[in-house]
Amino acid sequence: MFKKISKNIIVLLFANGFYFLFSFLAAQAMNHALMPAELGIFNLVTFYLLLIQNISDLGQNSITARDISQKPKNRATYFWNSLYLRLLIFAFAFCIVLIITPFIHNYVGFASGLLMGPVLVLMGLLKAPIDVLQQVDNNLSAKAISEVAVAGVKYVLFFIIVRYFTYTSTTFIIATSLAAIVWFFVDFIIYKTHIPPFIKPDKIIISKLLKQSILIGIVITLHYLTHELNKAILDITSNAYEVGIYSAAQKILTLATVIPGLIMTPIFPEIARNIKKIQNLKKIFLYAIIVLSILGLGISLAIYIFSNPIIDFINGSEYMESVIPLRVITLGIPFVFWQHLWGYTLISFNKAKIYLVFSVTSIIVNIFVGTILCQLFGATGASVTFVIAEGIVSIASAYYVIKKLVYKSP
Repeated sequence: MFKKISKNIIVLLFANGFYFLFSFLAAQAMNHALMPAELGIFNLVTFYLLLIQNISDLGQNSITARDISQKPKNRATYFWNSLYLRLLIFAFAFCIVLIITPFIHNYVGFASGLLMGPVLVLMGLLKAPIDVLQQVDNNLSAKAISEVAVAGVKYVLFFIIVRYFTYTSTTFIIATSLAAIVWFFVDFIIYKTHIPPFIKPDKIIISKLLKQSILIGIVITLHYLTHELNKAILDITSNAYEVGIYSAAQKILTLATVIPGLIMTPIFPEIARNIKKIQNLKKIFLYAIIVLSILGLGISLAIYIFSNPIIDFINGSEYMESVIPLRVITLGIPFVFWQHLWGYTLISFNKAKIYLVFSVTSIIVNIFVGTILCQLFGATGASVTFVIAEGIVSIASAYYVIKKLVYKSP
């Protein structure tokens, strides 16, 4: 089992390396091609499309993976009803965005770009349940292939547009949508024999999934706010310059913390299906702690040592004042890695409400401490606040998970 998990982790890390490379090259091609106004419209449209997709997903990947892992006989029930729920939420969210946003962003090309976007979101929503099956089956090669394929296709399409066509923000949105279609069909063709037989919607199951996904969605949103809240606090207590300095450092954190999510992709289903097999659970748990600790501490140390060239390469020499905030942030990276394990374990045991309490506590601490430290120390104070808030939620979650769930007294 652990050999297969390790293989899948390596495959995902390798594939996402290529995905990041191709996506970076595609973004560079677009950034050089579009004028600032057109680039702004593209980013506005993609922001709303990602918002719609995230609302439509709303924690369902974790819930569906957990339910299928624990009740494999109900694979078809959870697969199809999860898809129905995503599509229902998508239809509602897209209509709201389509009605409201043209009045907020009255730019030429914004409405047309937004109308081209549903294909992009729909492909992601149709693909998501297939990704869950691959995760549960610990068969992530197809996911890796499709991710590399979509990034490569996106880069090729962007290159063709820049070289041979008149380009606008809408043109690039269409190209992104075409890449998403390739993404879905590659995944579907590779994994179609594993998709369960079609079943009709079940209102009871959909209602249950909706209630659980709202709770998980709130937890995910609060945890995201722990990473982003300090920008708003800095803007209120200091100035925009300090926000920029902190944001440059925080961008590195965002890139680094993609990794624990990849690591937990093959581990989470094993935790979910072994919650009643305590000896197996302990072995999986220990394996996850070792892997996350080695990578979390290693990446933290590497970023700390090479913080100067990292800031210079990604943000430019104008942001060298971000080095100290970045070095402080590295102290919180291991907490972020470990928190992925504690969080997924709480979800596996259906303890999302406990996770919510820890997350709310972290937000309150973040606001209270951040208001003081950001005013006194600017971007560095924001980094210290992040480490304190992340440490609190991670330590509290660790205590509960270890003492009350995995290593609980008989």
